[in-house]
Amino acid sequence: MVSYLAHDKSSGLVFSGGFHQVAKWSQQRIELKSPKAVIAIIKCRPSENGRVVAEYSIQGVHFIENGRTIPNRDIIKFSRLAGHG
Repeated sequence: MVSYLAHDKSSGLVFSGGFHQVAKWSQQRIELKSPKAVIAIIKCRPSENGRVVAEYSIQGVHFIENGRTIPNRDIIKFSRLAGHG
């Protein structure tokens, strides 16, 4: 099963859910709290490395093909920050 994480690089906050949920959270976070932030949207599967599939900024969403790989240990850390561990 695929899940997505949104990682606000400026504050370190993490949100998890489906793609539309994390995209909506990212948009709200940018508009209300930190307009200068860049939020990475990471696609992940259990026991696998994650991959950055999009970045959200004040200009909107920017989809990334063959995005940066995020090691599984960081995915676990982000999941715990999001409240799933």
